[in-house]
Amino acid sequence: MSGFQTDWLELREAADGNARSAYLCAQLAAALTPGRERRVVDLGSGTGANLRYLAPRLGGDQHWLLVDHDQALLDYARLATKAWIDTQGLKVSTDGGEFLVGGDRFSLGLRWRKADINLLLDRLITPDVDLVTASALLDLVSTEWIERLVQQCRAARCALMLALSYDGRMTWQPALDADEAIRGLFNRHQRTDKGFGRAVGPDGATEATRQLRGAAFEVLSDRSDWRLTGADARLQRALLSGCAQAATAMNQALAGRIDGWLGQRLALIAHPEGEVTVGHVDLLGLP
Repeated sequence: MSGFQTDWLELREAADGNARSAYLCAQLAAALTPGRERRVVDLGSGTGANLRYLAPRLGGDQHWLLVDHDQALLDYARLATKAWIDTQGLKVSTDGGEFLVGGDRFSLGLRWRKADINLLLDRLITPDVDLVTASALLDLVSTEWIERLVQQCRAARCALMLALSYDGRMTWQPALDADEAIRGLFNRHQRTDKGFGRAVGPDGATEATRQLRGAAFEVLSDRSDWRLTGADARLQRALLSGCAQAATAMNQALAGRIDGWLGQRLALIAHPEGEVTVGHVDLLGLP
């Protein structure tokens, strides 16, 4: 990933943590077999934010494999996770390339692997895995990839936690005339190929729910919307820039109008009533 994308992942971590469903995390923790190590595979692990959010809430003995195709992100994730371990007051040692982390409420074995999750699902989701998880990934993949993921989890009889899937809702206050047009273009862009075939985009959680139920999983879902205010100005600026770039890519003829919208929106970040809601869904599938 580019430096911009790394910055984006850093910026969104706090908003993601505030938005995620505590209810689904509690349901997942209760469903996992007590008294033995929980083996977790994190697909598209990025900066490691999913681990840092979920591990303390699962508790007990855990072993995580964090998988991403980008070595620079994996290297960054190691550093960010080491810093997080230090702030948590946990004890850490290393065994080869693995982190061994000990604490009162949970312990971790951590490994990182560079791999293409579009090609290697069958090698990553093995019968000893208890949980497969991903964050902000589902809207980027194809229907066919979701089907492969669900079938691998069904074969392994493991749980599946898919957090923060964008669902197409994005509303700003105060409203501008161009908001709906920009959102529509952005949602069209979300359905373009992101490296997995034609992306499901905002339909990701709906499609995953359908397939999980068809594979006899119990499915639980909950909203995990961002609600960003002026206090989230840096994240808002990055979000607006991304929306404008995506919209322009879908309709170059509207580039001038989109630039005008972006300028207005950036100015409104400091508005006393300025706010944006970005719709997300958290999804839990239990075999």
